[in-house]
Amino acid sequence: MKKMKRFIFILIGIVVVCITAYFLFFSGDRSNFILLEDDEIGIKVEYPSGIFVATTTTAYIPPEFEKRYEGPALMHAAPYEHCDLSGLPGSCTPTTKDIRIGFFKIARPFAGIKDALQSPDMFGNLVQPVTLADREGVVFESGAEGEGVFYYFLPLDASHTLVVTRNFINEESLLLYKNASGFIPYAEQGKLFDEVIDTLEFQSR
Repeated sequence: MKKMKRFIFILIGIVVVCITAYFLFFSGDRSNFILLEDDEIGIKVEYPSGIFVATTTTAYIPPEFEKRYEGPALMHAAPYEHCDLSGLPGSCTPTTKDIRIGFFKIARPFAGIKDALQSPDMFGNLVQPVTLADREGVVFESGAEGEGVFYYFLPLDASHTLVVTRNFINEESLLLYKNASGFIPYAEQGKLFDEVIDTLEFQSR
């Protein structure tokens, strides 16, 4: 019984810290922001420590989806079990990553990736223009059943492309997360992404 009470108090404490950091973030207070730098990619970005945890992640990057890339990431996890769409044994985790922002350096010129993405045989009109950190690129969304990824492609240098991924979960489709304490709603996930990406800078080479 004592262990259960202790667990409940710890869980409540985590939720309170997350909620406090959440409101501080959207009030414009950046006193709790931490700088993330990656010299390999050549970028730096700031993020709120009370919401995100800096980590690494992997992703298959379009247009081919053949190679798994690794890069730095910012992640928020809600205290709810999550099971992926495969339904296979081991597909469930004790927490739900409601938003994850990843950064990847691709050894391919931006123009070539853009042409491949916009090909009628690939994603065509689903690929839209976008501007991030004063650089013009393209973006498209991939997903199903309330979960998905936004892929942002930006020119990094003459022979490399920066890919920024935003994994999301939409509680309007996955109703178990609707009004769930500690879960960041889909609309706020987008605001968080915008606020973080507004701090994105490219290191001079």
